[in-house]
Amino acid sequence: MMHLIHTEQVEKEALAAVSFDLAICATGFEKRATHLIQSGVLTQVKQRCAIGFYDRIDSQRKENDVAFKAANFELIDASGDSGRDIRLIVDRAVAELRSDTLRLVVDYSSMTRPWIGAVVEAIHSTKVGSCECYFSYSPSVFSIPGEVRPNAAVGPVQGFSSLESPEKPTALVLGLGYERERALGLMEYVDPALTFAFYTDPAFDPAFTKAVLKNNLGLLEGLPPENRIRHALGDLQQTGNLLGSVCAGLREEYRIILAPMGVKPFALQCLLLASRFPELDVWRVSSGSMSDVQARPPYGPILVLKTVFAG
Repeated sequence: MMHLIHTEQVEKEALAAVSFDLAICATGFEKRATHLIQSGVLTQVKQRCAIGFYDRIDSQRKENDVAFKAANFELIDASGDSGRDIRLIVDRAVAELRSDTLRLVVDYSSMTRPWIGAVVEAIHSTKVGSCECYFSYSPSVFSIPGEVRPNAAVGPVQGFSSLESPEKPTALVLGLGYERERALGLMEYVDPALTFAFYTDPAFDPAFTKAVLKNNLGLLEGLPPENRIRHALGDLQQTGNLLGSVCAGLREEYRIILAPMGVKPFALQCLLLASRFPELDVWRVSSGSMSDVQARPPYGPILVLKTVFAG
């Protein structure tokens, strides 16, 4: 069993100096899916895999597939609701490892939360001396929120459901997205004793924060100011520290549900924290294959979080 012992935000150029055993990316309908591989920083990689949705294959997906094939990536189709294939990919890399340290780079920009969770879970359960995983994220250009779709999935991410006593009151820790009233709907469904709401401010584009605040106005107005927490998209370490601090004050008295519905770096921080403290639940709220298909080109920067796990 592996345990998270260190996180550190690094520049994308740090990736060029590392000899990776495995790179895992996601191909799909977003233009930003290929932003990392086109940046030229992945120079030393033994195995390369790109996971793609088996459905919603549009012209952008086909263009992305061509780019991944040109970069010598193996393409694997999978369900966005299942992380099985990702766990198999990590297991294969471990089986072929020739040292005590596994080194991964994972671009989760276009991954679903179950896929990101599967990476964290696979690392957590693998049997090596240590693991260094560099999580890479390419923010997208702001796009106007699409039509509100019904939720197809509401509940724990596979592998991140605790057996915490239901007799404890529930504390809900939300990561707000810009989809109208989705977070409020979850809050009404869970009926928590206590709610905290994280939202991205500053974002790279102020229009994103404006949309988040507008579409979650009713929820935010119902919370005390100290339960409304801003986090900077570009500061991964600060975001993790803020989340950890809130949960540290709740763990003894509450059953905690983390529900990251906004930016994926916050979702990653929730999953990493839950890997350290298995009594935490991480939930997803998604419209699944009914969600809008948007090309979402990259904004520009690449955010990289280096994580170190040890057995």
